[in-house]
Amino acid sequence: MTAGRIGCLSVEGISVARGARRVVEDVSFEARGGEVLGLVGPNGAGKSSLLRAIACLVPRAAGRARVDGEDLAALSPRERARRLAFLPQGHEVNWPISVERLAGLGRLPHRGPLAAPSPADREATERAMRRAGVKGFRDRPASGLSGGERARALLARALAVEAPMLLADEPVASLDPYHQLRVMELMRETAAAGDLVIVVLHDLALAARFCDRLAVMGAGRLLAFGPPEAALSPDRLAEAYRIGALHGERDGERFVLPWRRIDGAERAGS
Repeated sequence: MTAGRIGCLSVEGISVARGARRVVEDVSFEARGGEVLGLVGPNGAGKSSLLRAIACLVPRAAGRARVDGEDLAALSPRERARRLAFLPQGHEVNWPISVERLAGLGRLPHRGPLAAPSPADREATERAMRRAGVKGFRDRPASGLSGGERARALLARALAVEAPMLLADEPVASLDPYHQLRVMELMRETAAAGDLVIVVLHDLALAARFCDRLAVMGAGRLLAFGPPEAALSPDRLAEAYRIGALHGERDGERFVLPWRRIDGAERAGS
């Protein structure tokens, strides 16, 4: 991990309620600039709700998130948007805005609401489009792109913020394998510059290979937190996912390949 613009994010006892039901229950951990932290777990585990609660996008039933001792909820929306870039789940763009203008929206927290983009804004937008691989269709309307192209255009918007924290909710969904790998390489490059990246993933192979640490969620609770080899141990995979997996290493990179389901009888006998 590389020291950088953010020291420590402290997630302290965060709970999120949906009606009378707690979808996130008393989750605490610390993450540091320079690392990619993956949030993994089965459907309905509370990953996206936790990510949105950290970003102050949904109300919390309890708890707080602090960056270097400062409560994110106490910041103004504009200041929070400078500190934290959020890439949401889903890739809808419902208005005919060009890819370049969409990426440029990431610079809004850095200027007045009616101010024209500055040279620094334009440079940041160019960098973001290059990194996300969308410069080749910068003039096309985002609403007319394929799902994968639109996902990369929205990633460019998040990268253009150049915030010290990037929170990404399933950024590789709908992407082909080539672009899945490229996006995860971008996550790692962003962290290598000293920023904190928190990413929700379903692909355990990508999580094991690209994340420095993993938070494994289940039924709204934190089941495990640590390096992938510990967080995705056979016992943890059986508990969280009811699966067995193949673990290995290639070219110095670890991988986890989901291999078989584990039914109730097997779990009871283990």
